[in-house]
Amino acid sequence: MNLKTALTAPDGQQYFDANMKGAEVPGGAGGVQTFKGKLISSKPTLHPKQLVLSISDGTTPDVTLNLDAALPGKADPGVEIEFAGVPSAFVKDPSFMVTFDVEKKKVVGWPGKDAPAPRHHSAAKKKSG
Repeated sequence: MNLKTALTAPDGQQYFDANMKGAEVPGGAGGVQTFKGKLISSKPTLHPKQLVLSISDGTTPDVTLNLDAALPGKADPGVEIEFAGVPSAFVKDPSFMVTFDVEKKKVVGWPGKDAPAPRHHSAAKKKSG
């Protein structure tokens, strides 16, 4: 929440440019290794490469994660996701949003799994004769 307070201040854009843009966060600042948020939406729904999360209150979208690779399967809104990433963009108004570039391996808590590949029975039956 301190981050949101800093970013919504009058000098929020300068704070973002000087302290966040291009640097992995939270990066251990204040002992914090990851951010936690609740999933609001994912694009596409199956095998998403973009997640929208709420960090502040669990219902208001305020973080977008652009992933380097698609996640398996899908997840329902409300799932808690942890991540660390590199902020690439920030919008203060009309609705607050920080965009992060995130490596797939730095997303924790994603429950989606790919369905196992269907089995094909290709053994030919021999005719006895």
